Amino acid sequence: MKKKAKRLDSVFAPGTLTALLWIALMASTSALLAWHLYSSGPQRAREALTDGRGEILVLTQPKAATPSKADGTLADSSDASMFPKQTPDSAAPTPLAPGKNQSLTVFKPDLAEQSDFGPVPKISTDGAKPWLVYSHPFTRHGSAPVIAILVTGVGMNKQASDLALQLPPEMSLGIAAYAPQAKSWNDAARALGHETLMDAPVEPMDIAQIDLGPHALLAMNSAEDNLRHMRWILSRAPGSLGVDFSATERLSATQLSALPLYRFLVDHGLLLALAPGGPSADQDTLLSQSVLPFVRADFRLDDSLSQDDIAHQLAALENLAVRRGYAFGVGRAYPITLKALSQWSQQLDKKGIILAPVSALARMKFS
Repeated sequence: MKKKAKRLDSVFAPGTLTALLWIALMASTSALLAWHLYSSGPQRAREALTDGRGEILVLTQPKAATPSKADGTLADSSDASMFPKQTPDSAAPTPLAPGKNQSLTVFKPDLAEQSDFGPVPKISTDGAKPWLVYSHPFTRHGSAPVIAILVTGVGMNKQASDLALQLPPEMSLGIAAYAPQAKSWNDAARALGHETLMDAPVEPMDIAQIDLGPHALLAMNSAEDNLRHMRWILSRAPGSLGVDFSATERLSATQLSALPLYRFLVDHGLLLALAPGGPSADQDTLLSQSVLPFVRADFRLDDSLSQDDIAHQLAALENLAVRRGYAFGVGRAYPITLKALSQWSQQLDKKGIILAPVSALARMKFS
């Protein structure tokens, strides 16, 4: 009993009691901080991804992409741009009736060659280039300012992608290479008049934060590996006119990595659309030397997911188009972005601004 009492006395000694209270205080503080970080992040995403009537989509966290089929189709993945959560494989586009003379050519066998993954676009024997054949027709009359819009990530979420299909046909759409039904979304988009590009999972400036999946274009890859991945990307939706690098990426800054890809795109008659920023000076020099039709976006519309910030970016796009004659903006298939684009496009006629497909800017540049 005396030994037991002595042990209790030592536990409740003033110094020991103070230490226990300090440990308890630190543990509770850490728990509160962890709960705040856990709850506030998803809440901000929920608030951003709404259409005013309630929650629509919640952003997913990047995670490993696991191939589930022999052709590389993914059962569950998140892409580099943090698109809304991927829908099941069975989620095909909702059928929509195209307007008169709206539908674009979906696929021409003479503009394709076979690869290990399926048909890949190529220049036809008579010299026809896919980026011109598959483009949305556009003729510029007069000197009215021209704005091109590219919406990326189509096919990763059915609800958002259906909304993207309803945008004006002059807006170009980027089909996510990892979308389970990429071909169906590509065909549906082109049936409604949208020209399409393939979203290429390309190495961003900070690769440590994301998982790009098994078909990423990386600066560290061999030219052979990157070209194999490019063929896989293009085979996902025959009928697209090229690829887009929608991330601010590092691959194009390395001539050893970029040049074989550029030559491939040139040899196959394809267009490249680039995100704003990045190693633009060296990259543009290399692209121009490759004689590759390319366009670089001037503004990313939705880095900040708020209506006011997206409206501000669209206004900046208008101002640039008025000053320079043309402008190019890129956004993602988020409900808040799609709603803003739909409302904004309805006011352009009054402002004397013309919507144009991305290919129109390339034709202006390389005509």
